[in-house]
Amino acid sequence: MEDIKKEQVKPYTMLRVTKMVSGFSHIPVEVLKSKAQYKSVTCARNVCYHFIRQLVKSKSRTGKVPYKKIGKFFNRDHSTLLNGKQTLKDMLFTQEEMYVNLMTAMENKIANQEVKL
Repeated sequence: MEDIKKEQVKPYTMLRVTKMVSGFSHIPVEVLKSKAQYKSVTCARNVCYHFIRQLVKSKSRTGKVPYKKIGKFFNRDHSTLLNGKQTLKDMLFTQEEMYVNLMTAMENKIANQEVKL
């Protein structure tokens, strides 16, 4: 009987999550980390913030990456991330198509664990 080796899923990192969002939104990582304020860029950036908090493990008390650390990664203040979190919540509540489509695509990809970077 052969040993069946389970394919190990790589741990999520801030860069990996950002690349995933970049792939779905067709916005380069460099642009996501830039000062660009186009709606499509801020949408994708807010989705990055959300999934980084959900997926990336940290040694912090809560086990989630602190907003300050995510802010440093994106060259933003932590309060910008908190505002982005609220914007994402509001846009999903009002069914803003761009946000809903990107969130759904990311959730499906993560659920299927088919992410290859």
